Amino acid sequence: MQVPVDIRFRHVPASDALKAAIEERVAALERFSDRITSCHVTVDHVGGQKETRGRSHHRQGSHYRVSIRVTVPGAELFVGRDPEAHANFEDAYAAVNEAFDAMRRQLQDVERTVRQDVKAHVRPLHGRVTKLLQGFGFLAAESGRELYFHQNAVVGGFGKLAVGDEVRFTEHPGEGEKGPQASTVERVGKSGHAPILTLG
Repeated sequence: MQVPVDIRFRHVPASDALKAAIEERVAALERFSDRITSCHVTVDHVGGQKETRGRSHHRQGSHYRVSIRVTVPGAELFVGRDPEAHANFEDAYAAVNEAFDAMRRQLQDVERTVRQDVKAHVRPLHGRVTKLLQGFGFLAAESGRELYFHQNAVVGGFGKLAVGDEVRFTEHPGEGEKGPQASTVERVGKSGHAPILTLG
């Protein structure tokens, strides 16, 4: 995340334990999505307190309300619950957990949409298998670049590939341990040897 999480307490004393619980849930969101740019969390106590013989007691119907505002590129997500509709919010930790569960579901929807958009705009590339080893191989792209691919990335079965087969593939974002990496490798042509390109 580009900035630290902003945690605020309203009508309730700040709690180090509750703050630590919130920071742990924020870290879990960041492990789920690395596109979070900011996160603001507010813990509010609704219903007030009353004094009885020197002791502070929650009034009947008092609740904790947790609101979360998360920004990701192109979207601002918000979770805020009406305390009167959620009786389990009498416990602050239950309120935190429920709110972060709701935010995680929103993030899932956003990340799913992003993945679909990226997939829809990825143009398959073409290349030719140059090496086949145990469980992996290499292919040469039209540009002349060599890319590694794992057997699990082959559509239709790794064992059906042969050196010289022409394939279409997408390039995996980032590099693997063996350099640039291809994914969704699929033979083209009836035999897999149709001459769709010429590599120098």
